[in-house]
Amino acid sequence: MELYGHLHDLFRVEKFADLGLPRYGDEFDPRNPRVLAALSDWVAQTAKLFPSPWYHVGFDEPWSLGKIGVEPGKDPFKAFIGVLRHVASEAQRHNKRLLFWADIDAGASTLSNHPELVRELPGGVIAVPWFYDARTNYDSFVQPLAQAGVPTVVAPAVWNWNELFPDYHRSIININGLTAAGKKFKTLGIMTTGWTDSAQTIYRQSLPGLALAAAAGWQTEPVDGNTFFADYAAQMYPPAVAAELAPALEELATVEERLENILQSTTQHAFWSDPLEPGRLDQVEKHQVELREVRRLAESAQERLAHARRLAPDDPTLSSLVLAARLCDYLCMKYLYAVEWAGYFRDLKANPDPKLVTLYIGIQMNAQDHGMLADLREAISGLKEAYRQAWLEEATPYRLPSALMRFDAEWFYWRDVQQGVVDRVLNGWSKGEPFPAIAVIRPKRQALE
Repeated sequence: MELYGHLHDLFRVEKFADLGLPRYGDEFDPRNPRVLAALSDWVAQTAKLFPSPWYHVGFDEPWSLGKIGVEPGKDPFKAFIGVLRHVASEAQRHNKRLLFWADIDAGASTLSNHPELVRELPGGVIAVPWFYDARTNYDSFVQPLAQAGVPTVVAPAVWNWNELFPDYHRSIININGLTAAGKKFKTLGIMTTGWTDSAQTIYRQSLPGLALAAAAGWQTEPVDGNTFFADYAAQMYPPAVAAELAPALEELATVEERLENILQSTTQHAFWSDPLEPGRLDQVEKHQVELREVRRLAESAQERLAHARRLAPDDPTLSSLVLAARLCDYLCMKYLYAVEWAGYFRDLKANPDPKLVTLYIGIQMNAQDHGMLADLREAISGLKEAYRQAWLEEATPYRLPSALMRFDAEWFYWRDVQQGVVDRVLNGWSKGEPFPAIAVIRPKRQALE
């Protein structure tokens, strides 16, 4: 449940809009006298739906807390805890044991850093300290709560929320590390998270991470990251399939990690970004050799997974992994093509020979059948259909049209680039004039990010 923040889907409805801070916002306004009554009603309704005694109420990332709606002389964080105390009391009336995310102040400050608030927590509630990045020690997220006598369930993550493929290298460190800290301070358990913030995550790609977390919680020693993919594949697939799958998973994990470093961005956002944007193009040009290496890894993963899928054609997890490899391949290709074009325009600036213009711009970029711009349009069209199938294999169509429109926007972006090539270079430049810069082909309408 979410019973404090992350409730925009509720507050966008006019009936409940005034409960939000701000109106149509994301979290409750604790000053509104209707809030506690509404929460009591929702606890009563939802408690009947599930027999489990565990009742997780969220309460994470209150972005507005302490920034707006602050009453003079009152501590907004104590008001937040007051709402939590009310929800806990209502949950206990229905024989539920309440869990909540142990962060406050929009994730920037954990309860572990607020001992005065820890002391005001209602008795019996379970704090869920979460932290998702890689670090060498995670004790600080659990120790203060344990020392205050607050029971915990630790929550590491499969890093999958804005990625074309989960960042498994980071996830292995995080899951092992936070789980170890939890065991050290007698946590009740582990609850591994994964999110779909981009509203585009294909969740079957995260199944290895869920297995990783289960193993980390059950076994005494940390999971061996060097052998994990081989161990996972051996348990989940026939031997011949596992032999292809394990190295493909490692290749995809490496591709994801290296792309994040090269592009200085999450891969899902970079996928829709404009590669001709000057600062972004400059960044990629510095790393073009590494980006070619990464693309070869993505191609290698596609080959391995294609072979695995021939051996197990009905396994839907393999289709989702093939999609991940193809998405990564496209991401590399669009940026490498942009780098190649930048080189063309520099060469033509120095030597605007019409024969070279025909070769570089007319044929390489603009040929209607096998030109580079045609490559990109054909690739994104094929990915749209593969993505649609992967989505529907695991989810309802809710939000699918919005996701698919991004593929359409990408296709039209390349159509607009091609129009710029034709209008401003092939038809707009004449021999004897200075050759234009690559900026002339960049559409005014930017790619959807």
